[in-house]
Amino acid sequence: MTKLIGLGTVLLILVLPRIDHPDAASLGGRITDESLVAIRGATVSATNVFSREVEATQSDADGFYKLIGLQQGRYSVFVKTEDHGCKWVFNIFLFRGQHTQLDLTLAKSQKKVRKDGCTERVRSEK
Repeated sequence: MTKLIGLGTVLLILVLPRIDHPDAASLGGRITDESLVAIRGATVSATNVFSREVEATQSDADGFYKLIGLQQGRYSVFVKTEDHGCKWVFNIFLFRGQHTQLDLTLAKSQKKVRKDGCTERVRSEK
C-alpha cells in the first residue's frame, strides 16, 4: 500500500507541470503590413518586465501568433520581421486566466547600411 501511494505521488509530480494552468495568461493576435496583408514568420517575443522571462513564437501563414502559459504581469512585446523591420509595444498588462489580443501593423522598410557596418531598418517612401 505504501509503495502504491509513493508511486501515485511520483506520477502526480511528473504530470503536474504538463497540465495547462487555468490561472495562466495568454497573448495573441495578427501581424499585418499597412495593406492588412498577413506577415508570415514574424518573430514575436514577450518579456515580463519584472521577472525578465521571455517567451517567443513566430506568426503563421495567416499572420497569427499566440503565446500561452504566461505569468500575470506587465510585458514588453517585440516584433521583428525580415522585410518589415521591427516594433516595440510597452506596458501590456496580462491577467490570470485571460487572453489579451494584440494585433500589430508593420510598415514596409528597406535596409540602410550605416558607416559602422551595421544595418538598420528605415521606413520606405511610397
